[in-house]
Amino acid sequence: LIKEYSIERGPIVLADRTEIAQSVRSRRRGDPLEFVRRYPQGQRYGMVTGFYSLVFGRTLAEQEFNSFLLGRAPEQFGQNVTDLLTARETPGGTLVLTLDRPTQVAAESALGGRKGAVVALDPRTGAVLAMTTFPRYDPNLLSSHNPEEIRRNWDRLVDDPDGPLLNRAAGALYPPGSTFKVVTAAAALENGVSLNQELPSPPVFDVPETSADIRNFGGASCGDGSLTLPEALEISCNTTFAGLGVELGDERLAAEAEKFGFNEPSPYELPAATSSIPDNQDVPATAQSAIGQRDVRVSPLQMASVAATIANDGRRMAPFVARRVVSDKGSVVKRF
Repeated sequence: LIKEYSIERGPIVLADRTEIAQSVRSRRRGDPLEFVRRYPQGQRYGMVTGFYSLVFGRTLAEQEFNSFLLGRAPEQFGQNVTDLLTARETPGGTLVLTLDRPTQVAAESALGGRKGAVVALDPRTGAVLAMTTFPRYDPNLLSSHNPEEIRRNWDRLVDDPDGPLLNRAAGALYPPGSTFKVVTAAAALENGVSLNQELPSPPVFDVPETSADIRNFGGASCGDGSLTLPEALEISCNTTFAGLGVELGDERLAAEAEKFGFNEPSPYELPAATSSIPDNQDVPATAQSAIGQRDVRVSPLQMASVAATIANDGRRMAPFVARRVVSDKGSVVKRF
């Protein structure tokens, strides 16, 4: 630990080079650890940076790119040799993220104090422009050189029933609800449903093999009994999409979802939950899955990827948040 904390760990910066993680010299009298990690923006970027803790180790970007931040990655070997020969101290590399500060602030402001998450992607590249969750935590609480203080803060965070340590944006799974209807619509289009075709939109969809019928939100009717696919999507008609799900069947519905990235590990660079849809559902479960209920589970990051894939004309780009590592002399060490 003393050796690792004697290295000036590289900063983590936004696309505009705003520092959101930095190492500063410790001011504690008699501290054997030379540098301490600081997070100038507090809570704002904790679900991407993670923390660098004397007691609890590293998480998220601090963990995934640890070797680059310490200046010990194979790509930094040449720089290290030069510094060794010139007796120069070797600081770690600078990790440049894709996060856009105004977008992050806007996402944070829109979410406000509501429990949840916001993710914004550039659909052309998959770059994460914003990722915020609430409630959240301040990584500074875990990065001091006071083990007792760190453990007190940790216990408080772990015991908090609102789960501020949970990364709801990438690491938690939820029923997608009606946002999943775009996947069902894509499956319908790929399996012969035309844009002008009239589809049934009854007030109640009589689900085969069960007495649990499906209704629209608030018991409302969708039009006069039939809608085209664009019309049904525009007003989010449950009964139309439940009927489409039954007509498509569980295998086709799951196969379409898998094209969008379901049922496979997320390609995101940092830890992320696997979004899923069963591929062996009975008819009632298929009807419910077609409107994003039953056993369909997604992360907000996954549904942002679904939206981005459609915006990018069907080409799915892997979401990523680390753009490059730069040396202290300004040269690019690694591009991601």
